[in-house]
Amino acid sequence: MESTHLNARKRLYQLLPFILSVAGLLLMADLSPDPSPTQDLNAYQRSLQQKLAPKVHIGDWVVRAGTGHESQLIQQLSGNPYSHIGVISQTQPEIRVIHATTTDDHQRLNQVISSSLAEFTQSKWATTWAVYRHTGLSNTQIQQQIHDLNQMLGQPFVLESRENHPRYCTTIVYDSLPVSIQQQVPWQTVSLSVIKGDLLFPKAFIELKGSQLIYQQAPISKIGF
Repeated sequence: MESTHLNARKRLYQLLPFILSVAGLLLMADLSPDPSPTQDLNAYQRSLQQKLAPKVHIGDWVVRAGTGHESQLIQQLSGNPYSHIGVISQTQPEIRVIHATTTDDHQRLNQVISSSLAEFTQSKWATTWAVYRHTGLSNTQIQQQIHDLNQMLGQPFVLESRENHPRYCTTIVYDSLPVSIQQQVPWQTVSLSVIKGDLLFPKAFIELKGSQLIYQQAPISKIGF
């Protein structure tokens, strides 16, 4: 028995340098600062700016396939991967998107907000995304659209059926469009325990006649559509 304890102690002494080395590495890892999410997002924004600023215009629609359970429900109801939409409101000095959201910005919950394109499309919120443009909008109509959207900033998010004055991502896009295009946008009737009536999904905009794909981050087939 005593011999066994001596052998175990000897083995422990032999392993001690290794144990101390591993402990030192773990300690160094714990003390090393984590990469700043802000820095990562800023780098992502610079990359997007360089790649997309020459391609996108104000008034373009940015759609994303969301990551939450509510996004999955929208995808199932609409039969389309894209569950959220916003409008590019500026391209310089950075591309920004106006949209109505519940949780994108924890300091501005449940309202219409302006986000950088990097914030809007980061992997936390999007599995894939794309940019579309309606070729039937004149420059004057686009300018009016952006003016109207800016007036909506800060207004509360309201998930209601069409007849109850809703304000969510697709309806603020709809409300900012000329009547001639509004008349072409199809609403979809749903019957859920939480809401019944006509709802508007991102699919309605990207499938409009005159809607043109400008950029696609990844093929839709990669997310099961």
